[in-house]
Amino acid sequence: MVRETSSVVATHAGRGAFAVIFLYRIGLINLMRQSFYQYLMTLRNPDSHTMIAEFANNAFNDQYFPKQMQDYEELSNYLELNGSYLPNMDVFDEAYRMYLDKMN
Repeated sequence: MVRETSSVVATHAGRGAFAVIFLYRIGLINLMRQSFYQYLMTLRNPDSHTMIAEFANNAFNDQYFPKQMQDYEELSNYLELNGSYLPNMDVFDEAYRMYLDKMN
């Protein structure tokens, strides 16, 4: 698949923006990976009392939550310092595992 992908990329490389759009649409490149926050917002549910739904609801209300971040370490550091609404970091770890599964 890598060799096949490389030849498709090389074939379209000289065509600029058209090539990027084409490769994105056929799934060979991912231009904009969803941020963790964007993924977490899909788990919001004001009527649910699961820990992950509550985490998502509280992150929504956290005006300083890093909305563009994808990096585990940076998110973890932020939550350790500012995530008093998390009962423990295991909730974040589980949500982040779910995020990685969805992105891959």
